[in-house]
Amino acid sequence: MPRVHAKARQRHAGRGPFPSPANLAEALEQVFTTHHGALAAVNVALRQQPIPLPDGTLAVPVPPPATPPRARSRRPSARAPAGPL
Repeated sequence: MPRVHAKARQRHAGRGPFPSPANLAEALEQVFTTHHGALAAVNVALRQQPIPLPDGTLAVPVPPPATPPRARSRRPSARAPAGPL
């Protein structure tokens, strides 16, 4: 059995291993609010239907690859002071 701090044991005494409905609702609200964009993208992807091709096979939509962040230029900055010529 894992070691549990005495105060944590008192907090959860009589409630079982699951959080209270109020705490669960709060946690779910935070997850859904924080990750709304990602959840919406998943819902859109799941609703897309395969497209029948002339040869009878089905094509499924594929999202474009993620765009990598732009690399910083290695050339000297235009704002950098010019050295002696």
